[in-house]
Amino acid sequence: MPKITVTKRINLQGFTEVRLHNETRKELACYVAIDGQKRKFRLLPLTSSDWYKADSPAYKHTDFSTWCDFIEFHPRYKNYDN
Repeated sequence: MPKITVTKRINLQGFTEVRLHNETRKELACYVAIDGQKRKFRLLPLTSSDWYKADSPAYKHTDFSTWCDFIEFHPRYKNYDN
């Protein structure tokens, strides 16, 4: 599995947010999920994703699920945005 850093925070409005950082020199296929909703994207080498926010302040950092793998193993992710 590739090395990523997951950063979680609570914004000023009280919503939990998550961001992924790619620590590798290769493009990754990733998703962030909460309550069954997945946001799939590509993560370029040595960059961070956008912040992904929960829909409700009732969601906590433990409600998020994240995943990344090398994009060459998941070519369908090449269709998704960075």
